[in-house]
Amino acid sequence: MLASALLAQGHPVRLVSGSIAFTAAGAKTSGVLQWAEVVLDGAPWFVDARDVTKPKLVPLAEAMTSLGLVLRRSCAAYPPGASSSPEQWVPAPAAPATPAPPDTAPKVATPATPATPAK
Repeated sequence: MLASALLAQGHPVRLVSGSIAFTAAGAKTSGVLQWAEVVLDGAPWFVDARDVTKPKLVPLAEAMTSLGLVLRRSCAAYPPGASSSPEQWVPAPAAPATPAPPDTAPKVATPATPATPAK
C-alpha cells in the first residue's frame, strides 16, 4: 500500500523478486520474496512491509546488507535512460579502500633534549 501511494505521487516504484535471509528475535528467516523499491530524491529505498501494519522505508543498500536481500530479477522492463532505469536502483559499490602510500621520506634522528633539572 505504501508503494502504491508513492507511485500515485509520481515516484518511480518497481517490484522485484529475489531472496531474503535475516535474524529477528533470535529466529533465522530466509526464503524467496517479492518486494517494492522506490526512488526518492535520487536515492533508492526498500519498502519494508514485513509488518503490514507499519510499512517503512529503508535505504536500499542498508536493507540489502541487514536483511540479506539478493535481487534475482526486476518484474518490469525499463528502456535504457528512462527515468525508471534500473541504474537508479542499484546502490553504487563501495569504493575499495586505498592504502596510504608508503612513507619514503628519509628518517632523521632527532637528538634527545636533556631534562631541565628541578630547582
